[in-house]
Amino acid sequence: MAYLTSFAAFWNVVSLVALSVALPLVARRRQPASYIFTGWEDGREATGVRNGFYTALLGLLISQYLFLGFDASAHVCEETRHADINAPRGMVAAAGTTAVCGYAYLLSLNASVPHPRALLDPNSVTRGDHAVAQLLWDVHKAAFGDGRGALPMLSIPLVAALMCVYQSVANNARMLYAFA
Repeated sequence: MAYLTSFAAFWNVVSLVALSVALPLVARRRQPASYIFTGWEDGREATGVRNGFYTALLGLLISQYLFLGFDASAHVCEETRHADINAPRGMVAAAGTTAVCGYAYLLSLNASVPHPRALLDPNSVTRGDHAVAQLLWDVHKAAFGDGRGALPMLSIPLVAALMCVYQSVANNARMLYAFA
């Protein structure tokens, strides 16, 4: 279990940083900083969401998924030496690392969007159902002539999500045992 937990931490940080660096490097067309920091694409036609505040909250949701498991340090603090110092350090380090990696991932995605309106197009490869998969497909198709190279890149966040699910189950099992 310790090996899988260490692998999950390694995968979530290293692979996310690698994806955040590789995606803009592969992209033939990158968005300018003005688009990344001040541009607004609400996608009202595709999503039907008319509230700008709600759209902004949905946009932040992708980085919030990375905050899963930051409290694991508190769950295993009785197994740690100097738990009074190391458990809070672990929580702060997890939240800080997640904030930096999540922001880098969002910047990478926004910088690499070739055509923002095409992400939710119902006539696209993903039929408008998965914007990140469509973005990866479009970037690879523009760079290499075929979008299938996006599939290995898409597996990176999928494996990270599976590792987060594993951590959630492990943390819940620890809490259930502690509360019993």
